[in-house]
Amino acid sequence: MQAPDVTKLQAFVIYLQGLRMHKGHALSWTLVAVAVRLASALGLGTEMHTSAFQVEIRRRLWYCICLMDTQATLDRGSVPLVPAKALGIPPLIINDTDLSPSGVNLQPMQRPALDMLFSSMVFDAMCCHKKLCAIESPQDGWRTWQQKVDLVAAFEQSTRERYCMVDDASASAIEVFTKYGAQSICVNMQLLLRRPPYRQEHNAVPPWDDFDCMHVATEVLERDLRVCGDSTLPWAWKQWPPWYCLAIVLAELLRTPAGPMADRSYAAACATFRRYAPITREADTRTVWKPIAKLLHRVNQMRIDTSSGVLSTIGPSAVTSGSVGIDSASASSANANSSEPHGFSGDSYGLLDPASDIDWDMWFVDAEAGADALPNDEQHAFLNMLDLNPEHGVSFLDWDLLL
Repeated sequence: MQAPDVTKLQAFVIYLQGLRMHKGHALSWTLVAVAVRLASALGLGTEMHTSAFQVEIRRRLWYCICLMDTQATLDRGSVPLVPAKALGIPPLIINDTDLSPSGVNLQPMQRPALDMLFSSMVFDAMCCHKKLCAIESPQDGWRTWQQKVDLVAAFEQSTRERYCMVDDASASAIEVFTKYGAQSICVNMQLLLRRPPYRQEHNAVPPWDDFDCMHVATEVLERDLRVCGDSTLPWAWKQWPPWYCLAIVLAELLRTPAGPMADRSYAAACATFRRYAPITREADTRTVWKPIAKLLHRVNQMRIDTSSGVLSTIGPSAVTSGSVGIDSASASSANANSSEPHGFSGDSYGLLDPASDIDWDMWFVDAEAGADALPNDEQHAFLNMLDLNPEHGVSFLDWDLLL
């Protein structure tokens, strides 16, 4: 840190990526700021007088740091540290074999450069997200709404043209992986436009917007739950737990707890929670999964109220633990009718065994467990929000209140 150089910063960035993939979201979110400071000290993003090789190396490194900044903000529900105007020129989409200290080969290729294919796609998404965050929501209305919609629409069209026109049968594994990653990112960008995972000063979504957030977020969860083919497993570490879409689905279910679409969304939400909650530990549980567990608990209770006391539960362990607060008669009735939510098949999602040993009491906690780290003057509002009782005036049309 006293004498930074590009090689050491590259090593630090690789370490941070491994830390994040090893479920160290809280620590990596903090340390990304160090990487940004070191990059600033090295003048990354403003290359002017170095060789073509060094320019490309520095641009790749800078864009990797900017991408990690965006990933960390989505992991932690915060705003990006690096603004869109600081991105500079993106790295070239060329293979590593075309990059050497002696020069850069820019000869046109018959096929996309596979070494940079996935990185190029996520860099495009990162740029779009940072530009989206840079558009402020005015206090006096929705004057910037169409600008945001146009930005996301242009990103989606460009992404589908560049990365999704792939024949799975003839394409390489990384091309197929990039295609499905691009499809998911396009959908997530639409959700980020309407339900950003951080507080905003003004509500930026106009009341006439008819985008179906619950339906789209459910599709994202369902796509994530499908077991990837063996050919794409080498890149599975690039994925991240879809807590954000899960929170959207649960928030929407609190407004619409019953009906065919609600049953489908509830099934995907339960399956997602069962897959990711047991493997999420320590610091990340308090900031993300405990509030989500409280949301899921409340959804369970509301579905009881709307289905004459019969609960489509997450699995036998959730009922027998007593955490969801239903009596033994209701639990027996639920198990007698169906041990899974309507339209849900554990085998089709490749999930954990429904009877697997999960400490549900750890997840279905009292609201106080999520508030004990807050100052006293903030706890009351926090508890009311986590209780998610409609009588307390919490409107789930207002995503900011939920956050």
